[in-house]
Amino acid sequence: MLCLLLSSLLRNKTHCLPSSPLSSTWEQFGFLEPEIEHGEVKLENGRPVNIISKLLGCPEEVLEKALTSRTVETKGDKVRTPLSSEQAIYARDALAKAVYDRMFTWLVHRINTSLVNKSYRGKKTLMGLLDIYGFEIFESNSFEQFCINYCNEKLQQLFIELTLNEEQEEYRKEGIKWEKVDYFDNKIICDLIEAKHQGVIALLDEECLRPGEVSDMTFLDKMEKTIGEHAHFVSHATSGYSERKTIQREEFRLKHYAGDVTYCVNGFMDKNNNLLFRDLKEAMCNSTNCITSEVFPRKEMLSLKRPDTAGTQFKSSLNNLMTILMCKQPSYVRCIKPMTQRKQLSFKMNLCDIRPFPFFLQRYKSLCPDTWPCWYAAPGEGVKKICEYLNYKPDEYSIGKSKIFIRFPQTLFATEDAFQAKKPALATIIQCQFKGYYQRKKYLRWRLAAITIAKHWRRVYQGFITRNQPASEDNVDFVAYVRKSHLLLLAKRLPTSVLDKSWPKPPGSMVEASEKLHKMHTLQLSRKYVNSITPERKAQLDMKVAASEMFKGKKDNYEHSIPILFIPHRLDIAQEMLKKNVITDKQIVPSSETIRYCTGVHKYDRNGYKLRTRILILTEQAIYILDDKNYKLKHRIATSSLTGISVSSKTDGVLVLHVPVEDKGDKGDLILTSTHVIETVVYILTALNNNQLLKIETGEIKHNMAKDKTGTISFYDGSELLIKKGQAGDLEVTAP
Repeated sequence: MLCLLLSSLLRNKTHCLPSSPLSSTWEQFGFLEPEIEHGEVKLENGRPVNIISKLLGCPEEVLEKALTSRTVETKGDKVRTPLSSEQAIYARDALAKAVYDRMFTWLVHRINTSLVNKSYRGKKTLMGLLDIYGFEIFESNSFEQFCINYCNEKLQQLFIELTLNEEQEEYRKEGIKWEKVDYFDNKIICDLIEAKHQGVIALLDEECLRPGEVSDMTFLDKMEKTIGEHAHFVSHATSGYSERKTIQREEFRLKHYAGDVTYCVNGFMDKNNNLLFRDLKEAMCNSTNCITSEVFPRKEMLSLKRPDTAGTQFKSSLNNLMTILMCKQPSYVRCIKPMTQRKQLSFKMNLCDIRPFPFFLQRYKSLCPDTWPCWYAAPGEGVKKICEYLNYKPDEYSIGKSKIFIRFPQTLFATEDAFQAKKPALATIIQCQFKGYYQRKKYLRWRLAAITIAKHWRRVYQGFITRNQPASEDNVDFVAYVRKSHLLLLAKRLPTSVLDKSWPKPPGSMVEASEKLHKMHTLQLSRKYVNSITPERKAQLDMKVAASEMFKGKKDNYEHSIPILFIPHRLDIAQEMLKKNVITDKQIVPSSETIRYCTGVHKYDRNGYKLRTRILILTEQAIYILDDKNYKLKHRIATSSLTGISVSSKTDGVLVLHVPVEDKGDKGDLILTSTHVIETVVYILTALNNNQLLKIETGEIKHNMAKDKTGTISFYDGSELLIKKGQAGDLEVTAP
């Protein structure tokens, strides 16, 4: 599901990360196992590092170094310190958590951005759904349960501040009698957890950052000394005799609003620490992957502030959530709480529905003859009339200053049922009035339409009868309409290409004009096409025409090469940079020669047909064959000395460059393969300006070898492309 979601979100040029690497990265972190070798931490298996570096877009050496060592600054000097095995595991886990957290945050932001209605700029109404964790009390509670229960304490505090206080304040403003609800204010527990300097989170952060020997037990000791006397904190050392039996020495207990929860401190400090060292951040900031570099911005490296711990981050995130909720209008699903007496049909609850006078009057005024159909007095008086007519009992409702408060849902349901039962009668009245109005308007509209149609039909009929007669008052409008209609139709069906010879048939009165328009439009299309051809496009077309003359109907893969543009430089970025540096420094290609074409090829030795990877560079004077790794010159063939170029008629990419005996020395003709063989041959023959050198063989190609020997390249049909040395010593090429 995550992969499908990312695929739909990343279908634009802004983000180029495919969907699968995100989930794959987190899986590969689990295969990283540090081990000690010669006193230094080494990664047991280097393959996961290689995979992770490719997925995240950072150099493998940088990532491996950051996972096994860290840089420490002392008095302006930087010293690289190797990590222990335990520290390396912590660093691995910290990086995995950071990647997951930031990728997830980016994904949420990306989804929200995609859902924004960018076309609407007016006032927007926001509705959000809060899915809370739920209070957790397990047999063994750790740092995760501590954070979850802290979140529920904050939400309970929000409920107290917004809901109970707000409803009681509304009753007071409307002058309705209400009973004060006594509730437990859990602010004291929230302060115990999040207070500065003396809260549980602050003490945990202080212990995590303190130098020296620190552990989970020292954190527990610090809490006992600082908040041990708090009424809602209990530990083994601060509890009484009877309660001490239920608390282990490594545990402490918090008295939450939902009940007492005992937490085990083991693992608190490890889970709270943020061990994402600067070396790991720097490796992520230097990533070539657009999303990784976005979630790890380089500006983080400029800050020397120590990163927040997990507890502090959770507290800050929770406070931000509380700030958002405080400025919104919360709504809750009301649940009926059973009575302690458990009596049938006995409910003791607050007023279940509150409605403003105008709303209640507008909805239910049809139930009372005094208020139907219109009520011109004060809305409150109309509401009283409705309540009296419906025989509301005094304990069922209360009238405020601007609202009516209904206590029992049965009262509201009975009123709503009466309104629903009244609807058919109201609908009948509305239907009666509307049908009479609608039918009269319909009759008048049809009558006018019939008169208009008859008038225009008589005019059209007279024009059609006299259309071929000289222009007169009877046919001038009809002929003009026919001409206009034909021109509008012609504008929609104009040919869009010079090759399209179709043309709509004109009416009799427009034959001559249609012929002239046809010629004018053809000239316009021709002029537009010629003006749109760029010099590069013209050169491309010239090359394609040359390829058609050379290979059309002669080589099987010619049709597949037609839509592929000819590219003069087919080297990748790294090869292109190396080519520029080597050629400039070593002067392999003289500066007087212009490089017209370069591509990667495979060369087969004349003796033994061993495969070698080479770079082919073409100038107007020569063909250069270079080593693909160091660009060392292997062959130079003057274009004027070429005696021929041989290719097969099949779909393979084999080509043989024939050179005269006096030029080839002890080597022989050059056997090459190219993935773009038609393009390569066209560029060479265009530079030579001699298409007669091309030879297309059907069964085999003869080539010269050293010492006046000859070799044979045989071609066979097969299901896939295969080039190998045959048993007879010849080169065998199987092509589909």
